[in-house]
Amino acid sequence: MKLCLHVVRQYDNEKVCGLVWTANFIAYRCWTCGISPCMSLCPDCFYEADHTGHNFNTLRSHAGGVGLCDCGNENVMKPEG
Repeated sequence: MKLCLHVVRQYDNEKVCGLVWTANFIAYRCWTCGISPCMSLCPDCFYEADHTGHNFNTLRSHAGGVGLCDCGNENVMKPEG
């Protein structure tokens, strides 16, 4: 049985997303919310937040590269981000 990510998150109390991705994954970088140039968000976390008027861009992970969603990680994001 395959569970969707949003279903799993209903039962997860962790504040940090931490989704790991590999090549050709589309992610987002919000320069308004981030305090690190390496901050990136998975699509689910990006669209769950309101980034209206924010400076952001879309990125595609490169072959061989691994990415990680930083949603909730206050080491790379502003607490209100």
